[in-house]
Amino acid sequence: MGTLDLEKLQPSTSHKHDELLSMPADMCVDAPTIPRATCQYVSQDDRYLIRGKRSFERQFAQLYFSRLMLLRPVVEQQVRQQWPGVKVVKILGVGEDQEVAVIGTLYKDMKLKPSILDEYSKYPGFKQTLGGTTFCSDDDSLVLEDEGARMTLRSECNELLPDTVVTGPVIAVKGKAEPGGDFVVTGVSWPGLAEQPQRPVQEQDSYVAFVSGLQLANSKADIMQVRGVLVWHSGIVRFTQSDCRTQC
Repeated sequence: MGTLDLEKLQPSTSHKHDELLSMPADMCVDAPTIPRATCQYVSQDDRYLIRGKRSFERQFAQLYFSRLMLLRPVVEQQVRQQWPGVKVVKILGVGEDQEVAVIGTLYKDMKLKPSILDEYSKYPGFKQTLGGTTFCSDDDSLVLEDEGARMTLRSECNELLPDTVVTGPVIAVKGKAEPGGDFVVTGVSWPGLAEQPQRPVQEQDSYVAFVSGLQLANSKADIMQVRGVLVWHSGIVRFTQSDCRTQC
């Protein structure tokens, strides 16, 4: 078997990918230099690490309660600006035929949402009612709850309908309580976006590549796919303009 003489190896224009057989860039005098963008990276992963003993006793109720306590002053300030003169009360303080504003966590009651308790029910057949398409139905309803109680909402606002909202946001609703117990909503106030930190304005364009489908957490991850992504994005594999037009 013969040996490969790098000094005599020259790019050819007769084949499509002959540039891959050329000498390395550091051995070729006329090889083009590709400028690489650099950036400073500071890892801030420590704040997401769970240190000490893990506790699995906390439920979503504590999370919703903490979020309600943090957002209540923000929403209450918006209520006083948006609905001046409307009294802000807790759910237990809502009276009949009195227009008030109530702040709480919105909950969407979905009749078709599966529950782990249905697995042990005497009447297995819950899955047959799902239809295999969606958990939403015309029987869905909205409930507002605070730290003391909860009440059913019957909204007359287009921005607060069961098919347009989800469980979890902290909101304020304005309306009156019916004799039957439902709270008829005539207005809604959302907390809005949190104050955003000031970021420096970039003088040059910067790009970030997001890659999915590599299954890095899976034991069956294909290392060749990972190497292919690294080679492609790092520019180790280069194509001519004609190759890019052909492949793109």
